[in-house]
Amino acid sequence: MAASPIPMPAAELKRALTEVPAICKELGLHNGARVQQQGLLVLCPWHAEKNPSCSVTLAPDGSVRVKCFACGASGDVFALIAQVRGLDVTKQFGAVLAEGRRIAAGATTAGTTTRTEVSDADDADGARARVAKTLLEACPLAAALDASAYLTTRGLLDEAVTDGWGALPEPVEDAVRIINRVIVAHGLEDWQKSGFVTTPGGLTWPDHRVLIPWRDPSGRITTLQRRLVRCAEDEVQKYVFPRGGAATWPYGIETAARVDNPAGIVFVEGAFDVLALRALYKKHAVPRVVVGVPGVANFRRAWAEFAQGRTAFVAFDRDEAGDRAAERVASKLYTAGAARVVRIRPASGKDWAEALLQEAS
Repeated sequence: MAASPIPMPAAELKRALTEVPAICKELGLHNGARVQQQGLLVLCPWHAEKNPSCSVTLAPDGSVRVKCFACGASGDVFALIAQVRGLDVTKQFGAVLAEGRRIAAGATTAGTTTRTEVSDADDADGARARVAKTLLEACPLAAALDASAYLTTRGLLDEAVTDGWGALPEPVEDAVRIINRVIVAHGLEDWQKSGFVTTPGGLTWPDHRVLIPWRDPSGRITTLQRRLVRCAEDEVQKYVFPRGGAATWPYGIETAARVDNPAGIVFVEGAFDVLALRALYKKHAVPRVVVGVPGVANFRRAWAEFAQGRTAFVAFDRDEAGDRAAERVASKLYTAGAARVVRIRPASGKDWAEALLQEAS
């Protein structure tokens, strides 16, 4: 009589299921996934979404852990398998283990090759993240006296330093030398994919030297916005993103992901207003999480889901356009499950950066 194979025990199977890209591919979660440290950010299997917000990574003990920063679902690799396959992880645990063994067998052969199957767009995201991190490390704010002085006059320097902002040096030839070092460190292909454009004679938008890191819910830097190191007239473009690298999450969203029950979540316009309103809230001891949307015209459901069960404050600019956008966004916040939506405006000035300046004067 042929011997029957002994099934792998649950604990041993859990230790075997550690190839995050291969597991996600076997479960059909690799499409649209974004590479992050120790794993992937995938479309959440617990709720419908268009932008990935579910982190699948390795825990300190080496096992797979799952956490959705939008809906709050979490668990281990068995919970993920059960949810994707429509199984009850408690009542049908045997079936979950059987599927886990099948995935483990496939992951053994697929393993490290699945990471290369991420789309070209995700390759660009990875290159942009690597380049952004290196640029920030090479260009601290403290080394750019004019940029530090400008942020000090706006009352934002402390917040900017806390958030890891940087600044390209002046003159532009010094900035290009740093960029060349980045290219040497990461390769020309990474630099080209990142979308940080240079010209043969220097850097495009050379006056946009303040470096603003935008992150995803896990805290991973996804893109690097640049801003003018001076005040500018309304018709002058103050901010630029890398080519093809506009922000996909609100600025500061990682703070909303870390706080389970804040007093409320506040949506403002852009990174500068986040820093300004944070400074005002600290001054007045208001415990709210502040995030800045990269654009109010296309407010995404994945962003709104961070207001689920919370009071959401829509703190867009104090003008007619801000009021109209606030009405549209309020509807999306309620649809996503916000407990209450409140429209707030700066008491003075058009936006919160101006309000902070005027309160200090």
